[in-house]
Amino acid sequence: MVPPDHTPPRDRTDDSLRDERKRTDDELLVRSETLAENADALVQRARARAREVLGLAREREDAQLETLSGGAELRDTIEHERELADRALAAEHALADGTRLDERAARRLAILQLLALERSHTDRTLAAERVAADDARSAHEDALGAIAHDLRNLLGLILTSASIIVVKPEPASAIEHATAVQRAGAKMRGLLDDLVDFASIEAGTLKVRCEPVDVVALVRDIVGIHELAAAANGLELRYEPALDELVATVDARRLMRVVLNVLANAIKLTPSGGHIRVAVERIDAELEIRIADTGPGIPADMRESIFDRYTQVVGSPRGAGLGLYIARRIASAHGGRIWVDSELGHGATFRIRLPLDRAPSREPSR
Repeated sequence: MVPPDHTPPRDRTDDSLRDERKRTDDELLVRSETLAENADALVQRARARAREVLGLAREREDAQLETLSGGAELRDTIEHERELADRALAAEHALADGTRLDERAARRLAILQLLALERSHTDRTLAAERVAADDARSAHEDALGAIAHDLRNLLGLILTSASIIVVKPEPASAIEHATAVQRAGAKMRGLLDDLVDFASIEAGTLKVRCEPVDVVALVRDIVGIHELAAAANGLELRYEPALDELVATVDARRLMRVVLNVLANAIKLTPSGGHIRVAVERIDAELEIRIADTGPGIPADMRESIFDRYTQVVGSPRGAGLGLYIARRIASAHGGRIWVDSELGHGATFRIRLPLDRAPSREPSR
């Protein structure tokens, strides 16, 4: 029975990579040597053929000498010249052979150096990719941990409020705790919606089902839901639409998710005593939803990276870092975009810009 292999997977991968590299390098060197040997064989055959032709030419020349008077004396001179020519040719062959061997050694050294350079580059790239993969896995685990932590807290709040309602069913107390249950349930649903959308984005299957929607009314409902949460944080949340109605072809549920995520971020980061302004207006053939806060602002070097997954603004409370990432991907799925204008110490304004008209999707709603 073969004992189980307890070698870590990454070490097994490294061992396999080293073995594969050695096989590849050996095959390349063998192929190079084979080509060189074939070239040597061609040279030797060419030389043999040249010697054969030269021998026949000399035989014909000797036959002609036999018919000439004084051929014996002339033969001695010709033999001496032939000997000198043979020595010169042998010296040239030796020099050519030496040059060819030097070139072969230089070529082999160049191949080895090239392989070493390529391996070094591959190792650096692999190391960088592993660091990035480890960081992504760690961030992914942190995000899931943050979501799980929030879900546990919200579930605990729901269970506690439900227990109080059962023990103390007076109308005033029951209404208060039932309202807490509703708020916690809404937050849990938001977290779960984020998880579902995130999974769709990562799988490349995110789709939007677009239908005509009054965006002014949709955003008004969202602001109304969050007014109590903003007030509880000491914030003034105001809705300032430029129009009474603005119909656009959008996925209402997912557009609501975009606005909710951005608005929740503003409420979370804006200190007590601040205010948040939400506006909707038409700009040419697009709609724009603006969410402006009086929070601490966003550093210039983070105004793009905050839309990356797992990224959070420096100084913000612990979270999953998925809200703005999901918001941007949903906006992109609508053919739109989202960005932030901000200056440190002077708040931030998020702008969600979507086309007003978009062909309704035939994908079933999920």
